[in-house]
Amino acid sequence: MSSSPPARLSTRLASYLVRDPLIYLYTLVLGTISLLSSFFDHRGRIQHNLARLWSRLILLTCGSPLTVTGLERLNLAQPAIYAANHSSALDIPVLYVGLPFQFRILAKLELFRLPILGSHLKRSGQIPIDRADARASLRSLSAASQTVKSGMNLAIFPEGGRSTDGHLQPFLGGTFYVAIKAQVPIVPMAIVGAMI
Repeated sequence: MSSSPPARLSTRLASYLVRDPLIYLYTLVLGTISLLSSFFDHRGRIQHNLARLWSRLILLTCGSPLTVTGLERLNLAQPAIYAANHSSALDIPVLYVGLPFQFRILAKLELFRLPILGSHLKRSGQIPIDRADARASLRSLSAASQTVKSGMNLAIFPEGGRSTDGHLQPFLGGTFYVAIKAQVPIVPMAIVGAMI
């Protein structure tokens, strides 16, 4: 059953006039506080907690409840690589809300080149990867393995980017390289039903 045109129009208007401005506001305010905190919080705890708050607000604003299953099976005493599928803009907020510990993300280099966001990603300890340059990519994967060896968990999208059709894409080898080099387990995760 398809929605009627007035229902679709009201949903779009709600997005343009309420949801989107609220998300931009959360991002601006919490991003600024987070960036400032990076100058004295060298462990990244404040930044991570602000990212979790930002994520909760986004899921709340979008009306997206989150159910997490399987947390009782995790060994939180050991760092690990948490590998998830990636098909929605909500996947990052889902990770921050769903995972009950601090982690870093291996993210594409292009995000680090964006004004303000790029500085924030660098200062918060996220790890850039340049898939177009094999040597730079290897350096990034080595940095990621050092991050995990130091006791920090790593979140990664092994497909290397967002799926355009929702189907799982072939995995890139970097996830396995980091796990082998750091001698840590890979914890597979499935994000189901996140649509945007």
